[in-house]
Amino acid sequence: MTSGNLGARRARTRLTPEQGAEELAELIRDLHELLESYAPSWYTQDLDTRVSDTLAKFTLSKKTSQDTKPL
Repeated sequence: MTSGNLGARRARTRLTPEQGAEELAELIRDLHELLESYAPSWYTQDLDTRVSDTLAKFTLSKKTSQDTKPL
């Protein structure tokens, strides 16, 4: 588990929408790895597919927004 202080600092930090989306994607990736590692009985293939699809959407969205930014 992470320290409560880290969570409090992040909560006070203002994020751009892109930064917020990246923070969420990172959290989902971390949780996905833990769920795959521990494989609780309630973590079904359907749920794993939903998580993977959501991560793919975040990744696709990030790539698309980077491709459209001016150099």
